[in-house]
Amino acid sequence: MAETLGSGSEALELYSPVRWNSQDAPLRRFAALLVPVALLLAVQLQDTRQKLSFRAKCKELLEKLTPKFLVNVGLASDFSSEMLRFLRSFDCSDHDPATTHRAETELFRRTGILC
Repeated sequence: MAETLGSGSEALELYSPVRWNSQDAPLRRFAALLVPVALLLAVQLQDTRQKLSFRAKCKELLEKLTPKFLVNVGLASDFSSEMLRFLRSFDCSDHDPATTHRAETELFRRTGILC
């Protein structure tokens, strides 16, 4: 049961299991949109109606989308997701301390796969 501050209809709930992952979600969206963004950059680069400076910027951005960069984006997103999953297991009103070691072992196992 969630802890509350106050009483009656004005009570404020201090715990909410629903969270927006401020790091994880944007990285995953960015990774999912990389192919359309790269395609748009390539089309803009070849469009002779665009200014030369704009086309040069498109080329520069396309050159930065290296395999190393793409892998790092994916790994950062996965690592963030695993860490948040671990931290959220403690973010409740009745966490069982007996499960801490198991959660830590599972975290190390899952993040070890990413390395």
